[in-house]
Amino acid sequence: MNVLVTCGGSGIIVDVLTQLRRITDVDSIVLVDADEIDFDHGCAVARVPPGSAAGYAEALRAIVDRYNVGFVLVASDEESLALSQCEWARRISHLDTFENTSLVLDKYRLHATLRTRGEADLVPDCRLCRSRDELAAMLEQHGSVVARPIQGRGSKGLAHIVSDHLRREFPLGRSLTEYPIPADGDAAFYAAYLPGDKYSADCLFDRGTLLACMMRNNGPSVKYRPPTVQAATAIDPDVHAFAVRIGGALGLSGFHQIECGRAADGAVKLIEINPRLDATLPITQCYAENFYEILLHPRAVGLMQPRTRLFRRFFTSYSK
Repeated sequence: MNVLVTCGGSGIIVDVLTQLRRITDVDSIVLVDADEIDFDHGCAVARVPPGSAAGYAEALRAIVDRYNVGFVLVASDEESLALSQCEWARRISHLDTFENTSLVLDKYRLHATLRTRGEADLVPDCRLCRSRDELAAMLEQHGSVVARPIQGRGSKGLAHIVSDHLRREFPLGRSLTEYPIPADGDAAFYAAYLPGDKYSADCLFDRGTLLACMMRNNGPSVKYRPPTVQAATAIDPDVHAFAVRIGGALGLSGFHQIECGRAADGAVKLIEINPRLDATLPITQCYAENFYEILLHPRAVGLMQPRTRLFRRFFTSYSK
């Protein structure tokens, strides 16, 4: 099988290639990127338009046909959204339907949808605060809230807004007066801060059923910027049960990374869902099963059991 990987110029691509080359039926790998790829790592390489460009899907399909690609690994939100609209791409990738992909990428609509489907206990209190007074009222109620972009990577534009009496506890947080409310009131939403540990659950679904779940514990801190350089494996049964409920409530298929955290009472609550393959997916190195192989050949493996506790990146610097 020939495998194509998007965002192939990423500085973490060597970790991905290491895992792919351990799969016995992967014959060759094609790397594509909107930018020039400096290092081919022994792979075929090609340029594509950005994932948000009108001709992206057509350009990628031409490369798929040229190299007889049997599976596509998609590493950006924009590419996930574009390709989820193409039946040919869904057949040879880990992507969900366009309806589900567009839903999870709209973070506020995602939270609201779970509430309307009777799953309000899975999400924290979240609101669209279009004025400083509305945000002040939410901050007074919770003491600490997190501002997240409705679209795009959750760590870009993220802000932790804290009451004055919590500034010492959260030195990287911003006070209400320091935080500039976006001019576009629909650009960000605000969620009650989850003080417990944060988790990433890399999940493979089939029509609402969870087939495989690989988990890591990101600790209690707010993550302001990627990529994760070191990660700890986890086998938390509450997070696994949470992922099962999320997938069933939304009818998810394919790969989705579920980001969640524990509230003060210990309940697991949603942060966001990503349809792209996360940069820390090579943490599969710590598990007996290779998650990339499970993506290429879907099967039910349940909650994956780690062999080692810590994952450290082999290569973290970008060539540009």
